[in-house]
Amino acid sequence: MLMKLLNKTTLILAGLCLFASAAPAIVNIPWGFSTGDIGNMDITPGTTVRWTWDDPGSHNVTFISQPDGGGAISSPTISSTGFEYEQTFTVAGVYSFQDSVVPSTQGSLTVVPEPSTYAALAGLGIFGLAVWQRKRRA
Repeated sequence: MLMKLLNKTTLILAGLCLFASAAPAIVNIPWGFSTGDIGNMDITPGTTVRWTWDDPGSHNVTFISQPDGGGAISSPTISSTGFEYEQTFTVAGVYSFQDSVVPSTQGSLTVVPEPSTYAALAGLGIFGLAVWQRKRRA
Protein backbone atom coordinates (compact mmCIF):
# COMPACT_ATOMS: atom_id res chain seq x y z
CA MET A 1 0.00 0.00 0.00
CA LEU A 2 2.80 2.37 0.92
CA MET A 3 4.61 1.61 -2.39
CA LYS A 4 1.45 2.39 -4.41
CA LEU A 5 1.13 5.73 -2.62
CA LEU A 6 4.82 6.49 -3.20
CA ASN A 7 4.54 5.61 -6.91
CA LYS A 8 1.50 7.90 -7.34
CA THR A 9 3.27 10.70 -5.47
CA THR A 10 6.39 10.21 -7.60
CA LEU A 11 4.38 10.44 -10.82
CA ILE A 12 2.58 13.57 -9.64
CA LEU A 13 5.88 15.24 -8.69
CA ALA A 14 7.39 14.26 -12.03
CA GLY A 15 4.43 15.80 -13.87
CA LEU A 16 4.68 19.04 -11.89
CA CYS A 17 8.40 19.31 -12.61
CA LEU A 18 7.89 18.68 -16.33
CA PHE A 19 5.32 21.44 -16.74
CA ALA A 20 7.03 24.13 -14.64
CA SER A 21 8.25 26.95 -16.89
CA ALA A 22 8.52 30.71 -17.01
CA ALA A 23 7.01 32.97 -19.65
CA PRO A 24 9.42 34.23 -22.33
CA ALA A 25 10.89 37.65 -21.54
CA ILE A 26 11.64 40.72 -23.63
CA VAL A 27 14.80 42.73 -22.90
CA ASN A 28 15.02 46.28 -24.27
CA ILE A 29 18.38 47.83 -25.17
CA PRO A 30 18.63 51.49 -26.26
CA TRP A 31 21.06 51.61 -29.21
CA GLY A 32 22.96 54.61 -30.56
CA PHE A 33 25.98 56.93 -30.31
CA SER A 34 25.65 57.37 -26.54
CA THR A 35 25.10 53.69 -25.68
CA GLY A 36 28.74 52.69 -25.22
CA ASP A 37 29.67 49.30 -23.80
CA ILE A 38 26.63 47.72 -22.15
CA GLY A 39 28.67 44.83 -20.74
CA ASN A 40 27.22 41.34 -20.47
CA MET A 41 23.62 40.40 -19.72
CA ASP A 42 22.43 36.94 -18.71
CA ILE A 43 19.17 35.85 -20.33
CA THR A 44 17.21 32.59 -20.50
CA PRO A 45 16.43 30.61 -23.67
CA GLY A 46 13.41 32.02 -25.48
CA THR A 47 14.18 35.61 -24.44
CA THR A 48 13.67 38.24 -27.11
CA VAL A 49 16.11 41.13 -27.13
CA ARG A 50 14.90 44.38 -28.70
CA TRP A 51 17.44 47.02 -29.74
CA THR A 52 15.86 50.47 -30.23
CA TRP A 53 17.71 53.21 -32.10
CA ASP A 54 17.79 56.25 -29.81
CA ASP A 55 19.19 58.81 -32.27
CA PRO A 56 18.87 59.57 -36.03
CA GLY A 57 22.38 58.32 -36.92
CA SER A 58 23.15 55.15 -38.86
CA HIS A 59 23.35 52.05 -36.66
CA ASN A 60 23.21 48.28 -36.84
CA VAL A 61 23.55 45.25 -34.59
CA THR A 62 26.38 43.06 -35.86
CA PHE A 63 27.06 39.72 -34.20
CA ILE A 64 30.81 39.21 -33.78
CA SER A 65 30.57 35.75 -32.24
CA GLN A 66 27.92 33.28 -31.16
CA PRO A 67 27.69 29.60 -30.22
CA ASP A 68 27.43 26.92 -32.92
CA GLY A 69 23.82 26.80 -34.07
CA GLY A 70 23.08 30.18 -32.45
CA GLY A 71 21.37 31.51 -35.57
CA ALA A 72 21.63 35.21 -34.63
CA ILE A 73 21.25 37.40 -37.71
CA SER A 74 22.79 40.88 -37.86
CA SER A 75 20.49 43.81 -38.53
CA PRO A 76 20.61 46.08 -41.55
CA THR A 77 22.18 49.54 -41.14
CA ILE A 78 19.30 51.94 -40.53
CA SER A 79 19.14 55.72 -39.89
CA SER A 80 15.87 56.18 -38.03
CA THR A 81 15.22 57.16 -34.42
CA GLY A 82 12.87 54.63 -32.87
CA PHE A 83 13.72 51.79 -35.27
CA GLU A 84 13.51 48.45 -33.47
CA TYR A 85 15.39 45.25 -34.20
CA GLU A 86 14.47 42.03 -32.39
CA GLN A 87 16.19 38.69 -32.04
CA THR A 88 15.00 35.69 -29.99
CA PHE A 89 17.75 33.58 -28.44
CA THR A 90 17.17 29.85 -27.92
CA VAL A 91 20.67 28.30 -27.96
CA ALA A 92 22.75 28.52 -24.77
CA GLY A 93 26.08 30.33 -25.00
CA VAL A 94 27.66 33.76 -25.38
CA TYR A 95 26.63 36.16 -28.17
CA SER A 96 28.92 39.17 -28.70
CA PHE A 97 27.64 42.10 -30.74
CA GLN A 98 28.48 45.65 -31.69
CA ASP A 99 27.37 48.52 -33.88
CA SER A 100 29.80 48.30 -36.82
CA VAL A 101 29.18 52.01 -37.53
CA VAL A 102 30.01 52.98 -33.90
CA PRO A 103 32.19 50.06 -32.66
CA SER A 104 32.35 51.40 -29.09
CA THR A 105 28.63 50.58 -28.90
CA GLN A 106 28.86 46.93 -27.98
CA GLY A 107 27.88 44.21 -25.54
CA SER A 108 27.25 40.54 -25.06
CA LEU A 109 24.47 38.22 -24.01
CA THR A 110 24.89 34.91 -22.21
CA VAL A 111 21.98 32.55 -22.72
CA VAL A 112 21.77 30.41 -19.58
CA PRO A 113 19.24 27.57 -19.22
CA GLU A 114 16.40 28.62 -16.95
CA PRO A 115 15.58 26.80 -13.70
CA SER A 116 12.54 25.17 -15.31
CA THR A 117 14.93 23.33 -17.63
CA TYR A 118 16.47 21.73 -14.58
CA ALA A 119 13.00 21.06 -13.19
CA ALA A 120 12.07 19.29 -16.43
CA LEU A 121 15.22 17.18 -16.25
CA ALA A 122 14.47 16.32 -12.62
CA GLY A 123 10.91 15.40 -13.65
CA LEU A 124 12.19 13.08 -16.34
CA GLY A 125 14.58 11.49 -13.86
CA ILE A 126 11.84 10.94 -11.28
CA PHE A 127 9.51 9.57 -13.95
CA GLY A 128 12.22 7.19 -15.17
CA LEU A 129 12.83 6.01 -11.60
CA ALA A 130 9.11 5.32 -11.13
CA VAL A 131 8.93 3.33 -14.40
CA TRP A 132 12.07 1.39 -13.48
CA GLN A 133 10.60 0.53 -10.05
CA ARG A 134 7.36 -0.70 -11.61
CA LYS A 135 9.17 -2.87 -14.15
CA ARG A 136 11.43 -4.31 -11.47
CA ARG A 137 8.43 -5.31 -9.34
CA ALA A 138 6.48 -6.79 -12.26
